[in-house]
Amino acid sequence: MQKTVVAFYFLISVFLLSSCAEVKDFEFRRIEDWKLNGLGLSSGSISARLLFFNPNHFTVTLKHLEGNVAVEGKDLGYCVSDTFVRIPAEQAFLLPVNIELKTGAALLGGLAFLGKDSIMVKFNGYMRAGRGGIFINYKFDSESKVATKF
Repeated sequence: MQKTVVAFYFLISVFLLSSCAEVKDFEFRRIEDWKLNGLGLSSGSISARLLFFNPNHFTVTLKHLEGNVAVEGKDLGYCVSDTFVRIPAEQAFLLPVNIELKTGAALLGGLAFLGKDSIMVKFNGYMRAGRGGIFINYKFDSESKVATKF
């Protein structure tokens, strides 16, 4: 009887582990609705909504995100989002974030894209995401050309 129970749990475990697909990175698309909250001599902040695409075949819940933001290879600042977001499978989603700027980098970054049609924006850090109430820390590194429409 005990061998049957162990075999049953083993088969269930194998089935559950085989159903886990490889997680793909979210694809960064563009920045929407950004607002400068303040710009001082040493720091500033921007509130924005980032448009991402979930290429995975399953829905994920995002609990926390933080990482670095770089524009045209220059470190711009630090990005944080503590918003609980349900991300549908194979769909685009908006993520509200707050970006703490390094003022000198922000000014140089602003000068870097004057007169350009698009700029290269890079996000890297980690997110806390999961399914079914189980959350793990997951590193991300997303880079994309973003149109500069002002």
